[in-house]
Amino acid sequence: MTTPAYQRERGRLAEALKALRVGAGLSGARLADTLGWQQSNVSKIETRKQLPSEDDITAWAGAVGATPETASDLLAMLRGARVEYAAWKDAYRESGAGGVQADILELEAQTTRIAEFQPAFVPGLLQTSEYAREYLH
Repeated sequence: MTTPAYQRERGRLAEALKALRVGAGLSGARLADTLGWQQSNVSKIETRKQLPSEDDITAWAGAVGATPETASDLLAMLRGARVEYAAWKDAYRESGAGGVQADILELEAQTTRIAEFQPAFVPGLLQTSEYAREYLH
């Protein structure tokens, strides 16, 4: 199953924030104390359970000594995550999950070629009969 774009964007932001915290030599609890937050807020942001606000990002960046450019990049990631989430939500609001699946089914029906990549499987033309028997056994 493919990860929705908004989750990927949220993940990029969470990873960047965590990397800044770790790079500053702060534990999650220490950062929370510095910001006057509950430690669970730091944890929720870093584990992608909560999307930070602009104020949260600005405070985080200041607490870890991030450059203004880094803070700006983080805010851009936040905006990107919000845009992706809104687009995802709109797609599901309009037609529901069934409608989205129907769109995918229609696209698949119009497709002339579907390819698959299996990095752990030798393609058929290169297989020996022994390899195929062992793999399928």
